[in-house]
Amino acid sequence: HDGVRISLRGGVAQQYRFRTAHDLLLARRPCISEEQAEVVVVAEVDAHARRILLGSSCSFRVLVSCFAFLPGLGGVLRLNELVEGLPELGLRRELRPYSMWGHPDESHQLVTVARMVEGGRGTGLLREVPLGTELRFVGPLGAFYLRRPLHRRLVFVATGTGLVPIRSMLAELVRSGELAAHDVTLLFGLRYPRDVFALEELRDWAERFETFDFVPTLSQPDETWEGARGRVTEHLASMELPMDEVQVYLCGNGAMVQDAVALLEERGLDRRTRRIVLEKYFN
Repeated sequence: HDGVRISLRGGVAQQYRFRTAHDLLLARRPCISEEQAEVVVVAEVDAHARRILLGSSCSFRVLVSCFAFLPGLGGVLRLNELVEGLPELGLRRELRPYSMWGHPDESHQLVTVARMVEGGRGTGLLREVPLGTELRFVGPLGAFYLRRPLHRRLVFVATGTGLVPIRSMLAELVRSGELAAHDVTLLFGLRYPRDVFALEELRDWAERFETFDFVPTLSQPDETWEGARGRVTEHLASMELPMDEVQVYLCGNGAMVQDAVALLEERGLDRRTRRIVLEKYFN
């Protein structure tokens, strides 16, 4: 079919569009579930982010066996229960989408990273949520996942917490051995040194795999920053890419995604080839 609408309990719906039977198979592979989850660990990633590990409050193994997901997908965290006086169901403004940081095989916990927005309603609630608080999580949702068969040249471009689903994809490539078999670049853009997170693991992969090039870059660095400088789109524009053999995955700031798509299309990579895969987080 050209499109399928999947309705979920709690007034949440997700629209998928399929162009091929292969896409349909991949998108239907994860089950859609609504599970009661407990915030079992909340760890500070840095001053602006919190890592949230979700586990079942009843039977964790049942949750994990049901919650199979493709690397890159995410879900929706319902925060209604944290706001006194709000009805339990049906308020979209209290639903917050988050992508999976971990790989499906890494642990029995679902991990996401939430950016703490100053004055943000949702992150304000998460900033104060006590350990052991039970929330409702719906997923997996989305259409941001690795498109197979993979092309020889893979480019990932992320800004901010747009790194979260891409980290899950890269973990898949590490586990499958495909990171060593493809020419892979990750451009990771942030503004300030205080925004930096998760560099250690990515740098370790870059040291282990000659085929993986990791470029963290700051648009507003200070004198202590020793890495690349400038916006990720500037680095993308400077790369020599085989446009007939490249797949590009974009995630993060909506303006960055829009600029990157325009740059790639100007160089001959039409989005209709389905070799530009994107997820916009915000503008």
